[in-house]
Amino acid sequence: MKRITVVIGHPRPGSLSHGLAESYVSAAKESGAEVRVIDLAQASWPLAPIEFHDEELAHANATIPLSPALAQMTEDLVWAEHLVFVHPVWWGTYPAALKDFIDSAFLPGVTFKYRSDGSGWDKLLKGRTARLIYTMDAPGWFHRFWYRKPSENSLRYPILWYCGVKTIGATSFSPVRKSTLEQRTKWLQAVARFGGSDALK
Repeated sequence: MKRITVVIGHPRPGSLSHGLAESYVSAAKESGAEVRVIDLAQASWPLAPIEFHDEELAHANATIPLSPALAQMTEDLVWAEHLVFVHPVWWGTYPAALKDFIDSAFLPGVTFKYRSDGSGWDKLLKGRTARLIYTMDAPGWFHRFWYRKPSENSLRYPILWYCGVKTIGATSFSPVRKSTLEQRTKWLQAVARFGGSDALK
């Protein structure tokens, strides 16, 4: 049974991101996957006090305990074989809630570990895969060629790759603001196909 954790990076409940995530989760479960959901619209912000981020190796050295909610999030990251991020593109990247989640949950000792000899780092999430699903108002070509896909690239490389996670797909849906019900229905159907397919890989 495939273990999948879906991270909803929209800070407001009832968003299109939530609808897409629900479509993915439903299809993945129907195909036999076990799915956990991290809904950042339901989380307290910030996830960790500022003092927590001052301690680079806080979790690894157990100098600052994790809150129950954050501890569960880190557990869900490690538990998963496949990670799915669903979020809107705001100002070219993603909402502060998703950045806060990354800063707080992708901890040294959990997702990566510096080597004591200074030779580099170990990727503690190695062997896992990820899928990125995001919405935006900008046309896809504009986001790709003018902005150079900053939200996608910042998740794919300096975060997921750094921790050993291979991104197997990145899909954008746009423009949201002028989309019709028919278009959104097709987006939901497309995401459902991703869920069904990922559950079987």
